[in-house]
Amino acid sequence: MLKSWAAQKAAITQVLMHAQALPSDHDDQRLVLDELYELNVGLVVEEACELLSSQDLGQMTLGSQLLSRAVIGPDPKYRTPRVARSKRVKDLLGHLCHPGQVPQILDVALGPYSVLYPGETDLYFSLVDHSDAIVRRRALLLLVGKTNRLILDRVLSILINVLEHEPDPSVAASAMRDLINISKKRGLVRDKVARRRIEQCLRQHWKDPRPGVRVKALVAGIGDLPSAADLMLFARELEDPEVHWEFVLWCGLFHWGNPDDAERAQVVNALTRLRDQGWARQVVPGESTSEKERADMLDEAIHQVQPPPPLTATRLRARWEARRN
Repeated sequence: MLKSWAAQKAAITQVLMHAQALPSDHDDQRLVLDELYELNVGLVVEEACELLSSQDLGQMTLGSQLLSRAVIGPDPKYRTPRVARSKRVKDLLGHLCHPGQVPQILDVALGPYSVLYPGETDLYFSLVDHSDAIVRRRALLLLVGKTNRLILDRVLSILINVLEHEPDPSVAASAMRDLINISKKRGLVRDKVARRRIEQCLRQHWKDPRPGVRVKALVAGIGDLPSAADLMLFARELEDPEVHWEFVLWCGLFHWGNPDDAERAQVVNALTRLRDQGWARQVVPGESTSEKERADMLDEAIHQVQPPPPLTATRLRARWEARRN
């Protein structure tokens, strides 16, 4: 690791030059900026503040990305350093995060803002109706993360309303994910009324025309023990040559215990057909999955759904020996 101030400063400058040459918020740019985790946090914060004080949109966006890395860090165990929790940084984020801010700056800055303003929810409530879909999605995500029993009913009403009226499918899909995440917080959703509202909303969206919403609602309804009927639901979805990638993903994640060989073969044939038709190579606007990821999903789904091989004497003996050992 670089030790001298000058070497650290030069390394940060090099990373920024490399990042600025790449498309904003692209995976390659994020990978380059992740190199900053190995450098002095104080210098990264200083550079971020300088970039954010400029009037250039590109510089300010990059500065907010730097500040996000300094405050949030690379993993959940990261503890925000004191220099990234300073009054200067907190005031700067408070100044940046408001409904009139440029959406691409606001989207990134809201992450570190949520860390340094842990009790804040009013801002997120004011952003759920923002004109920009990216900001609406971010605000919902952060609002759900801050939800407690005092604001639970209000948050549920917002999510249910978003699922009914949101024009952007990606925001609606995120709202369904957020609703499901709330439902898993048993200590939060204690009363029967709240649970009933969530369950009713999930059922209402089992046939939602937006596949990103529908797949999440169906998966939440299936639970941990998928049945043959559940597999047939997926089989119908897989007949679509442009099927949403999450249907393929969950085919490979579920442990299908009940379906018979004929039902499994039906789904395997549908998955194989998608592979032969080049489903993995499809370019779908708004989706972040790569061709390799989609191809891997198909392979895993085919492997998971395939009928198990017959129990021969050799396999029975091997199973018995494994249990004995």
